Formats: sequence, structure tokens, C-alpha cells
Amino acid sequence: ILHLITLTSLILLGIQSDRLSYIYFIGLVPISTFLMYEHSIVKEDDLSRLNKAFFTVNGYISVAFLLVVLADVIL
Repeated sequence: ILHLITLTSLILLGIQSDRLSYIYFIGLVPISTFLMYEHSIVKEDDLSRLNKAFFTVNGYISVAFLLVVLADVIL
């Protein structure tokens, strides 16, 4: 549920911002894919990949979001 709230907030940020354009929304596609991947690698009965999901994938999401926003503001 928190990831859905995050994605909704990111979409609303793009709508409300005067500086972000279509590049931002295109960049949200891989970010949402990372979020779905994060959920797919952790199972209720197998938490062995929890560290990968939490630390690694969230790191990729952070870097992807930074690059998307920088690309949109610079271009």
C-alpha cells in the first residue's frame, strides 16, 4: 500500500509542478517497474531476499528518480 501511495504522490508531484514535463512521467515507468519487481522477489514464506529488495532495489529506484528529475529539469 505504501508503494502505491508513493507512486500516486510522484504522479501528483509531476502534475502539480510547473517545471516537470513528459520526460518525468516517462521516467516514472521504470520506477514503477522497479517497485513491482521489489514485490515480486519477496514472498510471505521466504524472506531470504528481503535485503536485496529493500537495500538494492530501493537504491536503484533512488538513482533512477534522481536521473529522471535531473534530465527533465536540464532538458
